[in-house]
Amino acid sequence: MEFDMYLEREIELNQLHEDILSRREVLLRHSEWRLGHLERKRADSAANSALAKQRNKTLLEDITKVQSEFRGRASKGPSPKLQAFQESYHAMLESEIPVWKEGLRTAKKSPRSPRPPISPQR
Repeated sequence: MEFDMYLEREIELNQLHEDILSRREVLLRHSEWRLGHLERKRADSAANSALAKQRNKTLLEDITKVQSEFRGRASKGPSPKLQAFQESYHAMLESEIPVWKEGLRTAKKSPRSPRPPISPQR
């Protein structure tokens, strides 16, 4: 009788031990998976950071290059094409000024017709 009780208790304890070992195995696998995931994430972040640094460096070099080109162009003055365009534009304005002034004079002399009242919209 007493022997059966001890045997029963030992079986219970063995079963409990197996359950504990099984849960431990699950926790270990999950911990290993989590660690691997974090390591991959860290490696991806490092790679992305390196790419971003290279992209930023390239962008800064491009900006510096463009700034230098603009400074060089600005120091040379306007291009001959732009100068010709400006001269043509100014000549056109000079030829239109008398017409514009005449239009102003006639507008000042002619009486204005009263504006019709604005009707409310429905």
